[in-house]
Amino acid sequence: MSVSRPVDSDMNAVFNYYRKHRGLPVSIDPCSGQLVVKTGAIAAITMPDTLGERVSTSLSAVGTEAGPIILHIRSRRWTFLLEPDIAFEDYALYAEMYCRSVTVAPLGASVALPFPNDPGDRYRRWKQLPLGSFRPSAALVLEHVRNEVV
Repeated sequence: MSVSRPVDSDMNAVFNYYRKHRGLPVSIDPCSGQLVVKTGAIAAITMPDTLGERVSTSLSAVGTEAGPIILHIRSRRWTFLLEPDIAFEDYALYAEMYCRSVTVAPLGASVALPFPNDPGDRYRRWKQLPLGSFRPSAALVLEHVRNEVV
């Protein structure tokens, strides 16, 4: 039995909005009908909200925008969408970040995107919408994570 839902005009409008105006190579997950972006085209790093706030602040302090950030409302975690300038096969990195409560999404993982300005989404919303196609370096964000976690 298929659990996919039909793609309506609102979904198509948001799909086009993310692709054309926000520089995100989105697709529609065939099972859930959710808008997703795959890692490889981007990198995604998820961390506790308190660490996310500190990393965002430290990036701003050195003149770098934090880029697009998704808030996971119930789990109180932030996902930074980033330039994929890290080695996705670096398993030592995954282990190091795991010890810091940080998750680096592996190559090919799907990152679910919130609908813009949707107050009914109880799971995720945008902290910072993408500014065109700008995304900060994943390596830089990892450096800031390392500097913030003691």
